[in-house]
Amino acid sequence: MGNKVLVIGSGGREHAIAKAFEQSSQVDTIYVVKGNPGFLIQLDKVELVNIEENDLTRLVEFAKVEEVALTIVGSEINLSTGIVDAFRLAGLKIVGPTQAASQLETSKTFAKEIMQEAHVKTASYKLFTNETREEVEAYISDLTMPIVIKQDGLASGKGVYIARTYDEAMQVLDELPHKKFLIEEFLEGPEFSHFSLVNGESIIPLGMARDYKCAYDNNEGPNTGGMGAFSPVTDHDEKLSEEIVEKVVKPVAKQMEENGTPFTGILYSGLIRVGTEFYVIEFNVRLGDPETQILLPRINEDFFDVLNAHLNQDDFTVTHKPGISLGVILASEGYPSEVKDNQPLTWTEDTDLNKVIFAGVRQEHDVLYSKGGRVLMATAFENSVEACREKVYESLAKIQLTGGFFRKDIGL
Repeated sequence: MGNKVLVIGSGGREHAIAKAFEQSSQVDTIYVVKGNPGFLIQLDKVELVNIEENDLTRLVEFAKVEEVALTIVGSEINLSTGIVDAFRLAGLKIVGPTQAASQLETSKTFAKEIMQEAHVKTASYKLFTNETREEVEAYISDLTMPIVIKQDGLASGKGVYIARTYDEAMQVLDELPHKKFLIEEFLEGPEFSHFSLVNGESIIPLGMARDYKCAYDNNEGPNTGGMGAFSPVTDHDEKLSEEIVEKVVKPVAKQMEENGTPFTGILYSGLIRVGTEFYVIEFNVRLGDPETQILLPRINEDFFDVLNAHLNQDDFTVTHKPGISLGVILASEGYPSEVKDNQPLTWTEDTDLNKVIFAGVRQEHDVLYSKGGRVLMATAFENSVEACREKVYESLAKIQLTGGFFRKDIGL
């Protein structure tokens, strides 16, 4: 009899995780809390579970009753509730950091302090909490533009603002939902993300990806959770990954241990290369969205084996299929601000739905409707970026969503 696994979350990242488990010969059943109806179109092993994602008592009970072999948590919001602590207390296997270790993502200041203690390079910054508007304005007026303004708490990937002029900075301050924020120096260079499974001294690199944050072509428009991504990032990703593990992942993992908040789970290092040096822009404590959708299909090994090796601190190496993986997000009109929701989603009969990852959809009378900002991602795995782009944009041309939009320059 095969294993049962549990995925917590409902978006494109969780769809991609479930799809990776679907291909495992060791997994019979994939429970997803709550998932979305798009999962069921292509995944035979998936069962959607109608439990609230923050109902830790019911989730623990469900995992025990169903004898779930392991659980993986998709979003930072769920990790911040202490779900990993609750599952471990109940003797259940779960991939993710504790509530305390999740502060690497939930608190920008916590992450900055860890990096300083671990001697990991990051942009210089100043934290603002209860300062008056006049004090903030005076500080900004002395800075060289552009600058970066970041919310200190969770912001679903959208709490970062680049102000290129003093007036833009004032506008950002007017619109900030939180009084606690950081002002950082602006770093310029190629950005990318590195993913690794960390459990004490056991580190399993998963790979790297580059995503596109701005809503519109040519990196214009507001910051989003990500409008597309591709992987690998360079022709020498493996060597680059080794360098990042030595300079960033190991020092941070060691520092977390020394500070009494040992890290387990997925460490997402958002990086920028300035000259020959890496600087950390941010840490996340889970797989990225949209990076997961194009990174997991590249992994040769059984995803169930990968996660078990992580939990057991086994010596394990992840290898990648040759080729390029690329994906483009179809978003609702208005995203990332107020979206035009509940629009019918249709496609032509020759659309290859196996290449589509559903993120924000609901179902009514056999029709899918948009639910939220990012609706789906069209993906491709080919020998070149050009071939990927051709396949992805062919797929998007076959899908109809009133007011929906996507970037046309992903991979360029």
